[in-house]
Amino acid sequence: MPLQRARFGAFELDMQTGELWRGGRAVALQEQPFRVLLLILEHGSELTTREEIRKALWPDDTFVDFDHGINTAIKKIRQALGDSADEPKYIQTVARRGYRCILPVEWPAGRAVPPDKSGPKSKSEPANEPPSADEPRQAHAGLPQHPDEQKSLTLSWQIGKLLSGLRKPWVIVTTATLLLLAVLLTGSLPRIGRLFNDRGVELQQRGQLEDAIRNYRRAIALDSGYAAAHYNLADAYEEIPNYDNAQEEYQRAIDADVSFYPAYNNLSRLYILRRRDYPTALTLLDRAFASGPRDASVLYSLRKNYGWADFELGNLSQAEQQLRIAVGLDAERGSAHCLLAKVLEAQGKVEDAKPEWVSCLAYSAGPDVEPEWRVETQERLGKKAVQ
Repeated sequence: MPLQRARFGAFELDMQTGELWRGGRAVALQEQPFRVLLLILEHGSELTTREEIRKALWPDDTFVDFDHGINTAIKKIRQALGDSADEPKYIQTVARRGYRCILPVEWPAGRAVPPDKSGPKSKSEPANEPPSADEPRQAHAGLPQHPDEQKSLTLSWQIGKLLSGLRKPWVIVTTATLLLLAVLLTGSLPRIGRLFNDRGVELQQRGQLEDAIRNYRRAIALDSGYAAAHYNLADAYEEIPNYDNAQEEYQRAIDADVSFYPAYNNLSRLYILRRRDYPTALTLLDRAFASGPRDASVLYSLRKNYGWADFELGNLSQAEQQLRIAVGLDAERGSAHCLLAKVLEAQGKVEDAKPEWVSCLAYSAGPDVEPEWRVETQERLGKKAVQ
């Protein structure tokens, strides 16, 4: 089967897997921003209105802060593309109206460019030409395009919300009947789970952790094998903090998908930083390596944590080796520099450690650098170097 990727500039959008790629490397982009980006690309140089985005992302009976949700999705798209609202290279903002794609989009062979979305048309061309039977339209935001399918999904969404809130024993039979009906009619419970998960992400970003956790749990109740929901739930538990529950959910994410590498990374970090259980962290990281990750950013995190655990165990030469590999994979992330500086100092290589302390400080604003490492770096370099 040919790749189903749309190309624009330096990026590719894989419509089969829901992934954004650049230079052979996957770029982190959550499901909802991915849907918005695909919708904008399908409109091409024509304006994609905020109302069109709202309708594509949320059923009519959904009650959320649409403006905030759209703004958040666009912000995440710009972050993934390295784009700017002030000087856009990919996505142009039309104030209070919507967005348009600046660059031309190359669609995969065999996929018709969406009508009315790729430039001028002849007068004889129908205004709303439907896709052919061989070219089913890509569903915006993962939602069905046919009105009957949309109604079915909305029904299932309502049923899902009802089921997630039921507490009284006298409705057990009715609940089971409604659930069976939802599965038979649409088979869309996993899709509803994705909606709950996305809602949880929005709430967590606003700091509403308890509400976010409830939505992640609802997503998992509808699809127990949903690795991303387990991972997001674990991340929310870490913020509370509740490290026991976080550990369980990271493990469940791995059990659901052995290639879900962010869960390996966070769980090993939790074992190192919170549990001081370094052998378990190394065992977990060995499992991650055994599954054959290839992405450089994934390998960086795994190597960094491996070096960290080795350092804490006193395996300094092994730690140095792992951390130098991590730095070679990405020299512009601070955590491996910080740890390598600590390892080199522990080996008595003070002069070799100095440039690593400098790099640690230079990239210490990154989320992977622990706050205490920044303080330690400032102490090593002194006030003058910090300024």
